[in-house]
Amino acid sequence: RLRRDSMQASPMKLLGLLEDNKTVFKVPVYQRKYEWEKEHLDQFFLDITNILKSNYSKEHFLGTVVYVQNDKPGLMKERLLIDGQQRLTTTSILLKAIKDKIKESDESSRKWMEIRDTYLTNPYGSGDTKYKLMPVDLDKDAYYDLMNNCKSNSRIYENYLYCLDFIDKSEYGVEEIYDALGFLNIVYISLDSNENPQVIFESLNSTGLSLTQADLIRNFILMGLDYDSKTFLYKNYWIKIEEKLTNKVISDFIRDYLTMKEGIVAKQSKVYEAFKIYFYNNKYSSEEIAGELLIYSQYYREILDAKTNIEELDRQIRYINDIKSSVTYPFLLKLLDDYKYNIVSKREIIEVLEIIVSYLYRRSICGIPTNALGKIFSGMSSEVEERINKGEGYVDAVTDYLMSRTGTGVFPRNEEFKKSFLETDMYSKNNRLSKIILHTIEAKNHKEVVDIDQLTVEHILPQTLTNEWNIELGKKAHEVHALYRNTIGNLTLTNYNSEMANKSFDDKKIYYSKSNINLTRDLIHYKNWTENEILDRGDKL
Repeated sequence: RLRRDSMQASPMKLLGLLEDNKTVFKVPVYQRKYEWEKEHLDQFFLDITNILKSNYSKEHFLGTVVYVQNDKPGLMKERLLIDGQQRLTTTSILLKAIKDKIKESDESSRKWMEIRDTYLTNPYGSGDTKYKLMPVDLDKDAYYDLMNNCKSNSRIYENYLYCLDFIDKSEYGVEEIYDALGFLNIVYISLDSNENPQVIFESLNSTGLSLTQADLIRNFILMGLDYDSKTFLYKNYWIKIEEKLTNKVISDFIRDYLTMKEGIVAKQSKVYEAFKIYFYNNKYSSEEIAGELLIYSQYYREILDAKTNIEELDRQIRYINDIKSSVTYPFLLKLLDDYKYNIVSKREIIEVLEIIVSYLYRRSICGIPTNALGKIFSGMSSEVEERINKGEGYVDAVTDYLMSRTGTGVFPRNEEFKKSFLETDMYSKNNRLSKIILHTIEAKNHKEVVDIDQLTVEHILPQTLTNEWNIELGKKAHEVHALYRNTIGNLTLTNYNSEMANKSFDDKKIYYSKSNINLTRDLIHYKNWTENEILDRGDKL
């Protein structure tokens, strides 16, 4: 809990906070970078517009700004922003746009100078004290470039342009928009430098403010250190993790990392708590845990992008990602780490992935619920390691572990799989699955394969019966159509699906003959397309 005697909390005008002389609002190195998107700006602009529509009779509460007060030499006040940096950065960007628009219309106006010298800069400051706001390192250059009228390829400059666009399109004048900013209220919480910043963060999180699990973990790792150590760890470890993974993905990554290490899946809202327990139980230092997370964040990026620089391995990971089976990620992290340290060979890691892919796809085709997979893959790292320690090979350990699952965790055997493969209404159940299966079979037999995203699934016997197809199928036309139209034997791949639509089989074969997909071109060898041909092709597939 926060000590009430060490903090001040009070409502005030947002601009009143920014106008304080000789003040720098510094975003600490451990904070996330500026992330506001257009949807956030649109809401901000709507709040301002509503104030104008009410003829300034309505005020708007923008949120909370929390900072730690530090006094610096030369009477300069430094305020370390614990919460509110996104709002303050956006306000500063909008003020810059307002200043520029006023200056553009009347360069002799004192108004734009007032905005610059009151809210954007410290007139007698220099270096990092020149500007009222000092963003994190990742944003600092872009923000300083903006203040000096230079363009940059950044979210900050992009949002500046969006602010200019808002001013241009608004039914209100630029000075009216500026006046409306004066009716935005905040609650500021000022803490003295003796307050523990981590306690502040945890307290803020319990009040429902927008701190992600990744925010809390980052600050847990960095906040207890002195300034130099904090800066060193941030620049050499955490910033590199953020370059690989977004803030949202970091939370998912650490959850999967903990699952791999502990064999237990933490609730998404409890990742931070689980991380602290893991950290203390294993007696990590901040640098040790940051270094380990950096290594595993690289593996995680390789998994998400399916880019390990091993072509066949990447193909198998793509199959896992295509079926959206992220429950496998904890074990894939272990697998890539074991490969790095030569515990598993290149041939073995590919074979292990093939087994996992077979397990996932067979289950999906057989219609087995996925609810057991979280538990199976969360415990897989320790179970496989235990089997290897008893003398089993890596591939055998993985195979035996998966093959020994029962109930809803079962690995479908060949006979059950083949029956489901031939008879399941695969298209209706999972259109993407049928496309992946056909593409995989094509890739196995043809090296130059068209990108899967350029292809669509084509029904040879169309989804809608026509008179020609009724004649083609004979007396059992409606029965055959109902039973087989969505089975794998009646599906193929094409990139001109709409042109064929409900054409007869003979007409379709003209298109099939020109296809660069082997599976589709081979259809020209069938004279007719009835129940027998569908079953025959399904069996061949």
